[in-house]
Amino acid sequence: DCVEHCGPEAAERYSVLLSKGVIQGLNDEINGGEIELKEVSVYGVSQIARHAPKETFSIEVGKIAPQLLSIAKEGESKTKDEIENLRLVENSASALATLSLFQNSPFSRNIDGAQKAAILHTFMLNLPLSEDEDEAKFCHEGFCELVEHGEIDMFANLDLLLKIAGQIAAAVAEKEDVATKETCSRLAAIITTLQEQGNDMALQQAYAKLSPGAQGGLSMLLGMQK
Repeated sequence: DCVEHCGPEAAERYSVLLSKGVIQGLNDEINGGEIELKEVSVYGVSQIARHAPKETFSIEVGKIAPQLLSIAKEGESKTKDEIENLRLVENSASALATLSLFQNSPFSRNIDGAQKAAILHTFMLNLPLSEDEDEAKFCHEGFCELVEHGEIDMFANLDLLLKIAGQIAAAVAEKEDVATKETCSRLAAIITTLQEQGNDMALQQAYAKLSPGAQGGLSMLLGMQK
């Protein structure tokens, strides 16, 4: 909370001390198996990465990223309902992206290509986020950024992209505060680009695989462009 809410001066002053606690909280040999402590530590990684000086994690990022990745990977193979500690898994995906994927991420240029590709893959398979609405809004905005800047190939990831966009929009339609109006507009523009530049048959096949909720979400997004 200190790093997140007390301004840049406090973030700079206390981030090194807090980062040591966060690193210990991620270590299963130290945290005593306390899931809540691990959750707080993962959330702390995100906040320090966003608000503290870049060099705060410069020495430890090589250890932190694999730890977060190992947690977030549970979201690759399981549905949200199957994950016991969903907030932990989602926030780990968010922390990974905050550290390394977005334009303002402190280590977007320091993590090697193979590891970054693995992080991006895991991040996408955890979307959309729902457990922490602030993290969801931040990451869904970041997802749009990644697509717009070509970090995510729209056509190679067509099925997943439509699923993510549709589910985000469906959640918003259900009054879940997981994306801003601006993010929804950006998603709508992405879907419109897919319609204009993509293969009609591939789009129809991808759309047919979606849940009714995601299909409805896409219809809502397309309606925003009219």
